[in-house]
Amino acid sequence: MKEKPADSERSVTHTDETNIELQKRTEELRFSEQRFRSLVEHSWDAVALFDANGAILYASPSTKTILGYDPDEFVGRNAFDLIHPDDHVPVTARLQEALTHPRQSVYVFARVRHKNGAWRWLEGMFTNLLDDPAVGAIVNNYRDFTDHKIAEEALRDSEERYRIVADTASDGIITIDSSSRILFVNPAIERIFGYRSDEMVGRDVTMLMPKYFRHLHRSSLSNYLATGKRHIRWEAIELPGLHKSGREVPLEISFGEFLKDGEHMFTGIIRDISERKHAEARFRLVVEASPYAIIMTDFKGRIVLVNSQAENLFGYTREELLNASIDQLVPEHQRKAHAAQRALFSAGPASRPMGAGRDLKGRRKDGVEIPLEIGLSPLMTSEGSFVLASIVDITERKRAEEALRKSEERHRTTLDNMMQGCQIVDFNWRFRFVNDAAARQRKQTPEALLGHTMMEVYPGIEETTLFAELKHCMLERAVRRIEDEFMFPDGSTAWFELNVQPAPEGIFILSIDISERKWAEAKLKISLREKEVLLKEIHHRVKNNLQVIASLLDLQASYTRDEKVIEMFRETRDRAYVMSGVHELLYQTKDLTRIDLGEYLNTLVNDLVASYGTDRSLISLELKMDSLFVNMDTANCAGLIVHELISNALKHAFPDGREGGVTVELRQQVQTEEHRIKLTVSDDGVGFAPGLDFRATESLGLQLVNTLVEQLQGNIALDATAGTRFIITFNELQYKERVSEVQRAG
Repeated sequence: MKEKPADSERSVTHTDETNIELQKRTEELRFSEQRFRSLVEHSWDAVALFDANGAILYASPSTKTILGYDPDEFVGRNAFDLIHPDDHVPVTARLQEALTHPRQSVYVFARVRHKNGAWRWLEGMFTNLLDDPAVGAIVNNYRDFTDHKIAEEALRDSEERYRIVADTASDGIITIDSSSRILFVNPAIERIFGYRSDEMVGRDVTMLMPKYFRHLHRSSLSNYLATGKRHIRWEAIELPGLHKSGREVPLEISFGEFLKDGEHMFTGIIRDISERKHAEARFRLVVEASPYAIIMTDFKGRIVLVNSQAENLFGYTREELLNASIDQLVPEHQRKAHAAQRALFSAGPASRPMGAGRDLKGRRKDGVEIPLEIGLSPLMTSEGSFVLASIVDITERKRAEEALRKSEERHRTTLDNMMQGCQIVDFNWRFRFVNDAAARQRKQTPEALLGHTMMEVYPGIEETTLFAELKHCMLERAVRRIEDEFMFPDGSTAWFELNVQPAPEGIFILSIDISERKWAEAKLKISLREKEVLLKEIHHRVKNNLQVIASLLDLQASYTRDEKVIEMFRETRDRAYVMSGVHELLYQTKDLTRIDLGEYLNTLVNDLVASYGTDRSLISLELKMDSLFVNMDTANCAGLIVHELISNALKHAFPDGREGGVTVELRQQVQTEEHRIKLTVSDDGVGFAPGLDFRATESLGLQLVNTLVEQLQGNIALDATAGTRFIITFNELQYKERVSEVQRAG
């Protein structure tokens, strides 16, 4: 019985220990749960629990941050209702994989709709803990991956844009690593160096350099990698390249550097400047060959180019001038004004003379000042903006101007007494000298003009073409002869001939009143127009009279039955029509002395063929006519010749319904001075009878042809090898020559 209390004590003790242990474990479990919940609820990532059908059972507080939902309103939703339609299939596949493999984490990446309607990219892990009694759900740990996704797409777009730019760039792009190994080239590099990309990528970049330059490249790169100091500048530097063919290529290269995985990488933008170098060489040849001194400066006045004429003019060597200031060549007392002129030019660069209207001087190396005339031209190049100055030593001109000034003083009295108006206008358009004749012409007194500007005396004159011409003479120092109708303030007008030339003060104007001559010219033009009308009327009446004669011949022919007589009347009538045709054309044209011979013969032949009733299905007609303008006499002779030859062809060349063709060709012969006009009339008919001499025949038509050719002082030849072909060459008749012939005949 004594042992029982001991057993009881041990039992109580064991129970107490068990309770303490259970309490301790319970406390640890509660602490662990609190710690887990704290981690979940304060994590940037979110946790969601859902069942096998997608129903959401739990959502951590980060749901609000990532998807905009409070955990309470998120729970109870179906997760698949929030997934982008395009992502349903891959997400379902991942879920099935998780269901098939409990307790294994399955990666999932999909778009989920935010509470505001936007789609957010989420990255997460599905873990199937459905068989875990403590969880009983699928655990989804996820985070917002939208910003990363956007950054990835932007990077991909950027890389694509870079690839397009690189592939289409006209400049070459090449990337090398710190060991000079080529990593990338674009198509332009292939064009510049002649290699394919696979022949370059992976090889040392020195393959694209001349041998003498490779050591410098290696040492410069090694020094830069070791010290960070550049041996040469990296922007737009000119360096030699080596083409696959072995020839050197002048290049302009700019370098850039970046780090990749801690390694230095270098990208070069390369431009083939062969054409630029050729152009520069041509430019330097032109500059050197110029008879004037040429100096080129930048807009700050630094000299970058001179020719030998500039060396001779200023006495400096080329080396002394290059990179020096242009002020070195300007006298000290003019440097301030020169700086202002240079600034004015820089503000609005355009080709123009510098210092128009004032004396410009240069300063030689020995200190001697020389008068100069300078023309400025802006040059915009890839290397920057420059000014090209063409400089002329005008010492001799200045001496001549001084002599002219003294001569002017000596002759001023003479000018005052001249019948012509004499005026001197200065660069400010003020009258500095006006003689009495000029004042009378302008309906003013000399005193009313002297000291006043043109604009004050004649308001609005600056808007006239006359003033524009005078301004050109003033600025360009040009000589002009101008005829102008001048309107006075009272509304009256007068015509003046103005002879304008530069003067030391501005311009000198010699004016002559030509109003009477202009009125006489106007009357003469009216008279000429009246004579033109009269001459047209004469041509019209001559044409009508010739047609009347032709009608009378037709009427006379109707009184006889003799076919030979009728034929004679008909031929004479046709000749009258030929001559009337010339007058008809002259009447219709503006030029009453010349007609288009080709057009005239074309009309004549077609009318003649029609008058003979020629069957065009049997006899073809081919006309090849140049447009040649000749006078009336030449056209008359040529027309009668063609009439006779075509008439003979139509009457005799095609007997008994024979088929054939007639050709008339008129050409201008430019290769010869003698007989510039060639007329050919041919047919492929029966031809001339053997032994018949066309120059000694009883045919009135052929006699007339020979006579007309003689009048034209031309030549005629017959080619009877195939049908009949007459070739006539002649020049246009000259009226004076014909008058002389008539006088000699008389």
